[in-house]
Amino acid sequence: MKKVFIETLGCKVNQYESAAILDLLIKKGFASTNQIDEADVLILNSCTVTNRTDYKSRNVIRHFLKLKEADPNKIVIVSGCYVQREKAQAEELGNIDAIIDNNNKSAIPELVEKLLLHNAEPIESCQQAQDFIYFDELPSSSMGEKSRAFIKIQDGCNFYCSYCAIPYARGNPRSRMPESIIAQVEEMIKKGYHEFVLAGINQGLYGIDFSERNTIANNLAELIQVICDIPGYKKIRLSSVEPQLFTEDLIKVICENEQVCPHFHIPLQSGSDSILQAMRRKYDTRLFSNLVQEIISKRADAAFGFDVIVGFPGETNELFAETLHFLKSLPLTYLHVFIYSKRRSTVAAKLPNQVHGNTAKERSQALISLSHEKIIQYAKKLVDIKAPLLCIVEGSENDVYYGMTDHFVRVQFKADREAVNKGDLVKLKAIKADGEQIIAEIW
Repeated sequence: MKKVFIETLGCKVNQYESAAILDLLIKKGFASTNQIDEADVLILNSCTVTNRTDYKSRNVIRHFLKLKEADPNKIVIVSGCYVQREKAQAEELGNIDAIIDNNNKSAIPELVEKLLLHNAEPIESCQQAQDFIYFDELPSSSMGEKSRAFIKIQDGCNFYCSYCAIPYARGNPRSRMPESIIAQVEEMIKKGYHEFVLAGINQGLYGIDFSERNTIANNLAELIQVICDIPGYKKIRLSSVEPQLFTEDLIKVICENEQVCPHFHIPLQSGSDSILQAMRRKYDTRLFSNLVQEIISKRADAAFGFDVIVGFPGETNELFAETLHFLKSLPLTYLHVFIYSKRRSTVAAKLPNQVHGNTAKERSQALISLSHEKIIQYAKKLVDIKAPLLCIVEGSENDVYYGMTDHFVRVQFKADREAVNKGDLVKLKAIKADGEQIIAEIW
């Protein structure tokens, strides 16, 4: 039996795609392995969101090719956002057997069989991202060892923020038909999954490309409701949604439906309106603040995670201070902090007043410290308001179970070993906050 090793870099969409590719290969008779040296097939799902991820992608390719040099029978396949943007650069690294574009990953299992069984010549399927038209169906009935399921509902983005390379790697928005999503969720419920993370490159645009507005779900709010209506108790979690794409219907379905996690991950990127304008973002801090307050008014226990970029060209000490002050004023739960990375072909790469790396690191550390403070405050809040917590069990150690709550806070609790299993959805009562996590007991 041939063995497959997949290395995944980057976002939840990539994680979903890799799991789906592996699931399809297993159904074809391949075996998964975490031991790279013993693998017959080496697959990289690459990322290009920063210079650092480009660097990591190249290093993985070099490592794969070194293993292939020692054993020429090994197959090396590369896909994902890095190779989509930098195909020529990747080819210079060596004899890659197949380079597959971001909208043809569903073809990888068949290509693997051809390369192994027919000793085929190197294969290149690398259509330009701007030519992607259809959503590439890549269904999966398993997430491997993961306790929650990612569901890819959308791909692509046409916002072209001045710092971002992803539209050049993923193409224009493309939505998955709701019937396909429903079929996958139904199958995975049967497999025992209880939490579903909806993922997309810009999932707030879900449905925007449907030519006929007569599907059972024409937008993200309608899709969430349709998934909620599928029989079987479950939790639904959204990944990132752009602030200006939160419609009244979307807020309503999230805040009023107990199956949807009260967890909002929203890309802010900066708390300075001057920087937001330079970033070509489609909102200002007033809209953002009003959105947060509206959600809080409807769901007092809501958890908020914000993406923030520091060191954007032209970000002075005064403008960074605006961001810091704005964030301190918001009821946030945590921050994902990124240092600006100059990306080829983007508008921001040509802007003057690039920020020194050391300055950007200092600003990043300031926001990371704020994030730690906010998580601790939020954990205490959940205990104080006696919020009921739902948790997917991720594992246990010495009879203490752990996982992530629907509020996106780490939790530990004790339980009868025979009563709780990995992947179970359990209802918990918060007992006390312990730093950034909660100590709880079964409700």
